[in-house]
Amino acid sequence: MAFVSVLILMVFLVPIVSVFMKRAITQSDLNTKERQIKTARALSNNVLVDFMRQFSQDHYDGHYDAAALARAEVFYDVGYSTVTVQADPDNHTLFIRALGKYGSNSANPNSIKRLAGLIQFVSDLTRFGTMINGPFGISAGNVTYTGGLWFNGALNITGGNVTFNGGPVISNGNHTGVGSTVRNCDVYYQGTASGGTFNGARYNFVPPVQWPTINTAYYSLHYNHMTASDQTWQFNVVGGSGTFSVVSSTVVVTIPPTGAILFAQNCNLTLRGTVQGRVTIVCSGTAGSPSQGNVTIDDNFVYANGTNSASARDSIAVMATNRITFSRTGADLTVNGIYFVEQGTLNISLSGSAGRVFNLNGVRCSGISINPGNSFSGGRNLTYDPNLALYPPPGLPEKPVLVMWQLEG
Repeated sequence: MAFVSVLILMVFLVPIVSVFMKRAITQSDLNTKERQIKTARALSNNVLVDFMRQFSQDHYDGHYDAAALARAEVFYDVGYSTVTVQADPDNHTLFIRALGKYGSNSANPNSIKRLAGLIQFVSDLTRFGTMINGPFGISAGNVTYTGGLWFNGALNITGGNVTFNGGPVISNGNHTGVGSTVRNCDVYYQGTASGGTFNGARYNFVPPVQWPTINTAYYSLHYNHMTASDQTWQFNVVGGSGTFSVVSSTVVVTIPPTGAILFAQNCNLTLRGTVQGRVTIVCSGTAGSPSQGNVTIDDNFVYANGTNSASARDSIAVMATNRITFSRTGADLTVNGIYFVEQGTLNISLSGSAGRVFNLNGVRCSGISINPGNSFSGGRNLTYDPNLALYPPPGLPEKPVLVMWQLEG
């Protein structure tokens, strides 16, 4: 009986045990393969993370330079990662293909995962019609703001019939209005949002925006033209090319088709005229100094395309350490482009004649003081130009935005 019982157990148990062992071995192989795949995926992902880390630390340099983008094959504890990069400076993008290889033999790995990523470089100087590095109050009435607004502090609206179109409106603090305030856009805030009508969504958080700085070390190495003395520049179109002449001198500078960075170091500039080309003008100086780092626009300063909107050919940025002044008497004044003052929250000033009209088509990165109070009382129109995001001038600080992240196999 004992022998028969053992025989019966063997007949039934051996196949069962064999099946379980086979399944256990198969599962172990699957787990091993899955671990290899996950590790290969992580190795490919490391490449994209490394690029994002690099670009987040420097918003100016190395975005498209072959030397800064080069990556040798890297060995980790269990495998390798390689990468190929396609830089497109014209469209401000970087297309990345990364390869993660699990195994000690790079030529014959146990598992391979491929990753494709697209990084878009975006300047905060082109995203908003108004940027203020601090709290802000809007006391003027019957005003319409078109395009996004960003305030690094509370926004307090006391003027009547203030309307926001197209947004978003972002305030790193409370957002308060009066009964006639209308927001036809999304509103982001820290704290509370109250007063008036909200026709868009309200979000009680603030997307990350970093106040730009003027990196003089970068511009001192990457300029097309440089001066260290106070000058007046008259922009013209001569023989189909964009140029500017230094007033009271014989100096004439041609703007290259690829665009130009014009750098004024520790001095002041006066600008006017018609700009053909994509141009960034940087006027640096000691913070708070009245004698350097200041720009004056004393006549119309517009695009050659005649549309008051940036294009693939024409766009402007004016960046100053301390102050930008718009000043013209006896006539209207129209300016195009980005106007950024690094220091302070009320360092753009407006001076003109009563009854005249001031038009800014682009971006202003400061509150505007009006001196005297009736300057351009015929109208002060601030209109955001979304084309600046499509056709930014060269050399602006840009941060990386991950547009696409896709595992391909």
